[in-house]
Amino acid sequence: MTTYSDELNDEYLVLGAKILFEHKSEFEDYLSTDHYILSVKMMKDYSGTGLRVSKDIIDLYRAGKLIPGPDIKKERADKLEKLEKIPFVDDLIIKIKSLSVYNFENILNNLSIDDLITIDEIIEKEKIKTI
Repeated sequence: MTTYSDELNDEYLVLGAKILFEHKSEFEDYLSTDHYILSVKMMKDYSGTGLRVSKDIIDLYRAGKLIPGPDIKKERADKLEKLEKIPFVDDLIIKIKSLSVYNFENILNNLSIDDLITIDEIIEKEKIKTI
């Protein structure tokens, strides 16, 4: 069983997928010619992550578990569409209203940056609808 770095999170996976998409031919050349170490170093240079995270991203890509993607916005749009379909949104609103400011801040601090951006986009959409 392969273990991955504790630092590897959704943000790094999205960044890695975007970099792999933008530089796919370079990565394919290195990986097809057994220059695995060069592909890890290249991921490190492009992403600014550490060697361990870069290695994990390349390992996931080689295993077919990380698909290169052109844009994060498509994933966010899909996430927004999925969120709009959740039937328990009304219940969730009631629960959020009952939280103290401190508890709500703790919840927000533990969300990924992608989740926070998604929430922000939903709020912006609602502001536009009410104008």
